[in-house]
Amino acid sequence: MCSTISPSILPYIINLDSTSKIWTALENRFQSTNQSKVIQLKNELHNISMKTSTMTQYLTDIKALVDQIAAAGSVVDTEDIILYILNGLPPSYQAFKTAIRTMITPISLDDLYPLLLSEEVNISADAARNLPPADPNIALYMQRGRGRRQRGRSNNNNPTTVISTADSTTTCQICHKRGHSEANCWHRLNESYVPRSRNTALAATQE
Repeated sequence: MCSTISPSILPYIINLDSTSKIWTALENRFQSTNQSKVIQLKNELHNISMKTSTMTQYLTDIKALVDQIAAAGSVVDTEDIILYILNGLPPSYQAFKTAIRTMITPISLDDLYPLLLSEEVNISADAARNLPPADPNIALYMQRGRGRRQRGRSNNNNPTTVISTADSTTTCQICHKRGHSEANCWHRLNESYVPRSRNTALAATQE
């Protein structure tokens, strides 16, 4: 028997002189180890949290801890498992947790699991619908940028807008042509300019 026991346990039974005492020592030793393991696992189960995990992964982690506790020789009540599951859910599940806790008839784990998966889908859909709009400052900046570009293109394409929009009946008193006023005449700053009609008249008098 001693040859089949691991070296870490052997010092506890090497001096025992009967099989009965060896079995008792082994039982006490493994029972103490299992009890410590159970306390550790239950502490992990008590503090478990969903955080950024999916609901499927969260429930899988809880089941793994419960199975390990059972393998260590202890049992977790169904009501306690449900309590741990609800306590680890994020604030977005608050309404769901309240509904489960206030149920008149206790719910089973088999019924709770599909409800949790369905609630995850509903919360994700609500979050997608309530996404905040884009930053209004960025949108305003883009609109102003487009406006400046449009004004720039408009000015480039129509360099003589002021002249072209003048009344066609307006007659310039400098060059005596219609379609623009004195303020928009090309010759308004040319002191040596003489209108063509005056040149013609002047040449006639000289003959």
